[in-house]
Amino acid sequence: MKLLRNTVFLKRTFYVLFLVKLVAVFFVSEESIKVFEDYSLAENLYNTGDFFYNHDGVDNRSFQFPVYPYVLYSLMLITGLSLKTALLIQILCIGFGSVLIVEALFSYFERRTSRLTESSKEILKIVILLFPFINYYAYFTAHTFAFNFLMLSLFIWVSERFLTGKSKWWVLGLTFGLLLLQRSSLVVLVLFPLIDQLNTRQLKVRTWIAIFILASISPLSWSYRNYQVDDVFGMTSTTGKILWKGSIPESSGSNYIEGNDNYYEYFPDSLKKTFGSLTVREQNESFLELYEMNKKDKGAFIKTYWIKLKSFFMFRKGIGTEYSSQSIIYVYQFYYVVLVLLVILALIRYKELLLPLLLPFVCLGLFQAWFYVEMRHRIIYEPILIIITYILIQQFSFKKSEKIST
Repeated sequence: MKLLRNTVFLKRTFYVLFLVKLVAVFFVSEESIKVFEDYSLAENLYNTGDFFYNHDGVDNRSFQFPVYPYVLYSLMLITGLSLKTALLIQILCIGFGSVLIVEALFSYFERRTSRLTESSKEILKIVILLFPFINYYAYFTAHTFAFNFLMLSLFIWVSERFLTGKSKWWVLGLTFGLLLLQRSSLVVLVLFPLIDQLNTRQLKVRTWIAIFILASISPLSWSYRNYQVDDVFGMTSTTGKILWKGSIPESSGSNYIEGNDNYYEYFPDSLKKTFGSLTVREQNESFLELYEMNKKDKGAFIKTYWIKLKSFFMFRKGIGTEYSSQSIIYVYQFYYVVLVLLVILALIRYKELLLPLLLPFVCLGLFQAWFYVEMRHRIIYEPILIIITYILIQQFSFKKSEKIST
């Protein structure tokens, strides 16, 4: 137990574990790594100099958000084309993200209580570094998930520095813009600094107008670029597709169809024959039309939205499609139920304190349920819930020990 209070020992443990995780990348077989479109975009950039992903029979140059593919491509220029480059980036993202999110939330809680220990901070960094449900995506997929976690952590950290006067408004604005350019659904994170300033009556409307204007420059620029290359003004040209996929009753609001059917089985026969010859814009418009057709059945549409909300905040039917072991799912379900119960109890007792951190989580679920829902859409926020729970349990233990000593 003494070692768990030794800050120097805990810091060294974090560094050693971080290095071990980096070295472990070189023992991962590339054949076991599942490749997603972000890696393919970087690969095409490396091979051709062109940002595109061949999908549905067309070279789509606006298929995905650009930040992670360009970061990966930049490192490929140094290391060469290798899946392990992606894994190394993902482990680095988890390591730095763990430090940033813990530092940010400890600062946030320390502004309201002085009963936080340095050893607790280091323990939490280790816990988040080793969080298995994030590490799965880091070691077995070439996926943007770990980078999204880093962007979430960076934005919360910069927001906390802005709230404490350590960072300028324009730093927050630029970070916010980068966050939107990488993962627009994380726009809900802006509620954290906004609600905190509302609670402390420090909200300056002009400053926030400037922040939003600055933050909008990069997303609007990328949207205009997409309009130039694919005739679709937006962050991606896949909005129609993901809206439609999430509205198919047989998908239960997820990215997978029951029985492993192909989504295109649900195309009208007339569209099946011509879809591969359509342009990117025409394909997106076709998906939007299919989505609007599904919306006409109001009862089924509302039911599907409710199912997606349940899938986000609890568990979806067919949970674990992306995982090889069902036992992992059982462990995850048990851990998550306990975590939710503790967070609810904490919210009842510390409503004003936790609202800036939990309202973005609720809004993320409400937003994501318009599209489709997978475990990863919630897991990215779970480190924040873990930190909240740990800190408030620690606060309870301090108060209990004070009563005993009295």
